[in-house]
Amino acid sequence: MNPSCARNLLNCTKRRSHLAASLQRASKGLASARTSTSLHTQNPGVAAHLQGPSFRRATQISLSRSPNHRFSTSARKMAPADLVEPPLPTPVNTAGDLVEAAKRAAGRKAVEDYLSHDYRYVGIGSGSTIKYVVEAIADLPREVTAKMKFVPTGSQSRELIREAKLTVLAIDDLVLEFNERVPGQQYLDVCFDGADEVDPELNCIKGGGACHYQEKLVAKFSKQFVCVADYRKEVPNLLTSWVGIPIEVQPLATEAVRRELLLLGSKKPFVRSGLPGKAGAIVTDNGNNVIDAPFPPLLLNSQVDQMDPSRGLWTVDALAQRIKSITGVLEVGVFSGLTGPQALQQGMGGEKPVKVYFGMQDGSVKTLG
Repeated sequence: MNPSCARNLLNCTKRRSHLAASLQRASKGLASARTSTSLHTQNPGVAAHLQGPSFRRATQISLSRSPNHRFSTSARKMAPADLVEPPLPTPVNTAGDLVEAAKRAAGRKAVEDYLSHDYRYVGIGSGSTIKYVVEAIADLPREVTAKMKFVPTGSQSRELIREAKLTVLAIDDLVLEFNERVPGQQYLDVCFDGADEVDPELNCIKGGGACHYQEKLVAKFSKQFVCVADYRKEVPNLLTSWVGIPIEVQPLATEAVRRELLLLGSKKPFVRSGLPGKAGAIVTDNGNNVIDAPFPPLLLNSQVDQMDPSRGLWTVDALAQRIKSITGVLEVGVFSGLTGPQALQQGMGGEKPVKVYFGMQDGSVKTLG
């Protein structure tokens, strides 16, 4: 071999050894870092890509060759835009998904069982479950719903009705639809509403959305009140988990009512805040405030022998009637007493549901009543 060829071969061998050593050093350094690494070179004949599945940062290593055939390395941290992370898996059957599925099942079953196609006036309550009731009604043939009028219990349900392209009828316009007095003032064929808690006697606490005055009006104006809820709302006694009884009060009487509730055994009754949407006390659609009054769990009406007001132990009916008698109280968020059919026999309106539909975790629907 002539001397020129020998020198070229030796130089080529040295360059390969130098490049291999550079690559080995880069690989060792990257193996201990939490990075997604790209290795590049200006020599089109040399390229490598190293990537670790759990790396959170990225580093780009560049090998450049100078005119004298020497290689140098440089590193830079890659910008987040250089990274392409795999999409996170979509959660399946989360607690929230199960609750919403339960609400939908209950709403659809209630409409299927209680909304006759011959009805003309239907009450629509408030709360997160009622949107599925409206959804089920909107899915009915247009020729069925076109002849119906829907009475909302507040601004939220009014918007639900409008969005579903159903006919809205205000509560105060409902009576004007009739030319003569209706027995028991039961103008509505049926009303659907939710609840914050329901006990085995079908007594309910409502008012988490501060609409319980309108909700009670609609319930009393209905021939039958059908309650729709999910499995979390079924309790052995009212106030088992709910924070307190919602009470709508006139602003001038708020403090006087709060002190009266203390005397009845309520533990720290408080004026509900309007936060985060509004500073100060919450204001209802009627311009009033809401007091939430915590009490020990309410006794069933059948447990009247255990009632002891001096210890704050009340049956559902007794406490609701006592709070309602306080000057300045507009309405109490306890729905108890008589159902619509029971009340009609006495020529009055009822407020307790005739049936409660609970959507369950397994997709089934449980009923009470």
